[in-house]
Amino acid sequence: MTQDIHRFYKACNPSQILSDSDNHQPYQLNYSPVRGLRVMGAMKEKIRCAPLVMATCQLFTGYIGTGKTVELLQLKTELEQELFHVVYFDAKDDVDLADLDIEILMMVIAQRIIQSLEALNINISETFSTDLLSALSELPEISPTSLGLGKLIPVLKSSVKLRKYLRHILASCNYTLVAAINEKLLAPAIEQLQSQGKKGLVVIIDGLDRLDSPRNVWGCHQYENLFIEQAAQLRELSCHVVYTFPLGLVFSEEYVVLQQRFGVTPILLPMIPVQHRDGRDCEQGMGLLRQMVLVRAFPKLQPEERLKRITDVFDSPETLDRLCRISGGNVGTLQEMLYRCLEEGELPLSRTSVEAVIRESRNSLAFAVDNHEWELLVRVAKEHRLTEEAADEILRRSRFVLEYEDDRGRWYDINPLLLEAEQFQAIAPKKL
Repeated sequence: MTQDIHRFYKACNPSQILSDSDNHQPYQLNYSPVRGLRVMGAMKEKIRCAPLVMATCQLFTGYIGTGKTVELLQLKTELEQELFHVVYFDAKDDVDLADLDIEILMMVIAQRIIQSLEALNINISETFSTDLLSALSELPEISPTSLGLGKLIPVLKSSVKLRKYLRHILASCNYTLVAAINEKLLAPAIEQLQSQGKKGLVVIIDGLDRLDSPRNVWGCHQYENLFIEQAAQLRELSCHVVYTFPLGLVFSEEYVVLQQRFGVTPILLPMIPVQHRDGRDCEQGMGLLRQMVLVRAFPKLQPEERLKRITDVFDSPETLDRLCRISGGNVGTLQEMLYRCLEEGELPLSRTSVEAVIRESRNSLAFAVDNHEWELLVRVAKEHRLTEEAADEILRRSRFVLEYEDDRGRWYDINPLLLEAEQFQAIAPKKL
């Protein structure tokens, strides 16, 4: 595969999201058989089966590295095949995630919809944009009317001062932003889309799962303010919307409130299991992880043909299995370690070079674990559940604990990298 090494290397780069373009379709695998439910299928069916006049709002989250973006892009592709017009974007590209509120988010959503419609030669944004920019005419140091909405948003992203003024102006001028978006943007947009044969408009906002901030003076996280206090406005958009949201809310006391205010059960994307909760190997999960690696090397081959080419990439099938198993089924971790192996060694990758990368990853992760947390991790490894204490913020936000799902529901285990750490081994035999 000499001529394909550059493409293989590029496909393994964890910083490059494999988009929904035709060139990347061969890399998309269906992991739903081992994730306990067809995650995206349930979300797609809710949108597809909704009456034409009904908007839906859904929430989606998961641990870092589970492949949420890949799943959302696959959802986009499937909905477009069903003749929906889908607007997908990553919030971090447009906003400062450390200082995000409902007004900024709604302005970004509106602008992304406008840009997407313009690509279809649908230009119905003039009335909405004129009214909004007129309401913001008092913003200091700039002229929103002459600047335009598209150029205003990047300025707001970079200026804390302007964001502060924006909130003050919108709060004092009785301009109802969401209502204006519905009436002057979404209603005519959906009418035009349907005249072109589209079934409706779907907006997918990725990246909001990375919202995080210290608690404010009232003890409330920024993301709790957005998804709990402002839930009514997030739900109010009159098109189909999928929001990613921070995993921390799943473990929060506010989780029940979140469900009640959105009227939905949020979907959490679990890991791909490398073993069952009783410790038996999960061959189906391991098979999918092998294919995740091999499809990046041989995207044009059928799965069974790829397996025959393992020794083109690794010195033995056992070396590939070692890499898959130590990832714990976290596709982000697997991809990162594979990329590091490619940076350090030549093909076929040797067991020695793979073990060097595993050791480096293990030491880096173990270094982040505080002394008292090792006891909590031992408890998770023994009980396969998260107690209130073990669900401490650092555990749910990091990759220390991984979540899986089977026909009995959710279960947890600690990252296999930490299972091999000296600190864990020193106390585990006494506790397990």
